Amino acid sequence: MKKIVLGLLVVWMAALTADLSAKSGPGPKKSGKCAVKNVIYMIGDGMGLSQVSMMMLENGYRPTAFDRSGNIALIKTYSANNRVTDSAAAGTALASGNKTDNGMLGMGPDGQIFKSIMERAKEEGYQTGLVVTVYLQHATPGAFFAHVPSRGDLDVISEQFVESGVDVALGGGKKFLQEGQKDGKPLIDALKTIPELYIRTIFTHLAGSDEARHDDFTRGQIALFRELSDRLVAAFPQRHILRHVDNSAGIERFPEAQFDMVRLGIGLYGISVAHQEHLLPVSALKSRIVQIKEVPVGDTVGYGRHGIVAEHPVRTATVPIGYADGLNRRLSCGRWSFIVNGRKAPIFGNICMDTCMIDITGIDAREGDTVTIFGDGATVIEMAEALGTIPYEIMTSVSTRVKRVYTKE
Repeated sequence: MKKIVLGLLVVWMAALTADLSAKSGPGPKKSGKCAVKNVIYMIGDGMGLSQVSMMMLENGYRPTAFDRSGNIALIKTYSANNRVTDSAAAGTALASGNKTDNGMLGMGPDGQIFKSIMERAKEEGYQTGLVVTVYLQHATPGAFFAHVPSRGDLDVISEQFVESGVDVALGGGKKFLQEGQKDGKPLIDALKTIPELYIRTIFTHLAGSDEARHDDFTRGQIALFRELSDRLVAAFPQRHILRHVDNSAGIERFPEAQFDMVRLGIGLYGISVAHQEHLLPVSALKSRIVQIKEVPVGDTVGYGRHGIVAEHPVRTATVPIGYADGLNRRLSCGRWSFIVNGRKAPIFGNICMDTCMIDITGIDAREGDTVTIFGDGATVIEMAEALGTIPYEIMTSVSTRVKRVYTKE
C-alpha cells in the first residue's frame, strides 16, 4: 500500500490538494483496497519543538491539533551544505524527499532534477493546487513545481509555475509584490503569452469588513483591487471578466464594492454583522425531550456530578443532543438555556457526548415535546456571544449526524 508522509516544518503554510473525483489525466491508480480521495499536505510556520512547546505552555499544556492526529514523527531539517536549512532546501526535502544545498529549488547540488509529490500526483491524473500565504514564487511553494539553482530566479520560477499545469493556485497579497511591479504589468504580459488560459473572474477577500476598526484597511484593499483589476480588464477587452469582492459583511458595509457579483455566505442564513434588524434568521437547531425525571435533593446529575440538586427537587428533561452533535460543552451548567414551550430551560450539569439534561422545573412539558437549542427565543448570535465566538463557528460545528430538514415557505 502506498504511503503519504506529511511533514511539518518552520516555513509558511502550503496545501497540496489532490481531488480524484475530477481527474485531468488517466486517473490515479488504486492501491489494494484503499482508494485515496484527497491529499492535503500542510507545512506550518513555527513547528519546531521549542515553538510547539511554547504554544502548549501558553495553551495550558493542552495538546494541539497536530498532537491529536495519532501519527507523529520528527524530521531533521538540515540541508546538504549547512546544519541550518533555508526555505528552499527545506521545501525541496518536503516536496521531493531529497536534500539539497541552501538556496536551490527542486534539484540537487549536482544538477539532478528532483520530482515533487505534486508533479507525481499530476502525472497520476490528480488535480493539484497550491494555497499559500506568501507569493507563489516563494521558495516553499516553489519547491513543488520549480527546478532552479537559485531561489532568487523569480522570472524562471514564474515561467515554470505557468508550465506546471497546477489547477488551483492561491497566493499572498500586495506586500509580496516587488517594487516596480505593483502596476500588474508583468502579470498581464505573462498572461498574454498563454492563449489557452481564459480569465473568467478576478476576486479578493475582505479580511476585516465586519469590524469598523479595520475600515481604512478595507477601503485601501478595495481601492487597490479596483486599480489593478481595471488594468487587467482593460488588457483583455474581448473577454467578459467578472469581478467580485464583497462577502456578507461587505455587502452591507461596503456596497460600493459589489462590482459584478457578491459572495453571500452567512447572510443566507439571516445572520448580519451590521443590520440584524433587516434580516430574519432562517435556521434553527431543535430536538425533543426523550425522558423526564424528578430528582430529589442531595442527588446529582451528569458526568462530574456538576448538576447538584441542593435546595429543592429538580425536574429534569433529557434531550438527545451532545457535544458529538456540535453542542459546545462550555455551555454546561446553566451557561445556556433551551426553549421549551416558550420558556427557558437552563442546561443542568455537564453536556454529555450524545445527550444533555435541562431543568424544566415549573415548565409544562412532556416527553416528546420539541426543544429549541437555538432559534426563536435563543438565537445563534446570543449563543455565539455566550461562548465568546462568532455565529460561523456555531453553524459549522453542527455535526453531520444531525438530521437536516429543509422547508419551503
